[in-house]
Amino acid sequence: MTPPAALSQALANVNVKCDFVSVPTHPTITKLRVLSRNQQLIRLDFEEGFSGVDPQPMHERIQQALGSIGALVLSDYAKRGADQRPDHDPTRT
Repeated sequence: MTPPAALSQALANVNVKCDFVSVPTHPTITKLRVLSRNQQLIRLDFEEGFSGVDPQPMHERIQQALGSIGALVLSDYAKRGADQRPDHDPTRT
């Protein structure tokens, strides 16, 4: 089972509904932790950048969910997927 599928299954097992948007050309980030004497010395992250990825599929799912949910959690770890809302006009306050 892939890491995203395992996460989705674990959350479903505790009744958390997830609607992940996967990008087949961008695999899950691999993290390598170097330990010594039970202490983490360094963590190395191996990942592809997300430039050129269309945010529209994520924006569409957010718009669909907003009318029927009690909470929305967006966590993109500074990958810039949640920088702009599709209905956001930065010139309006």
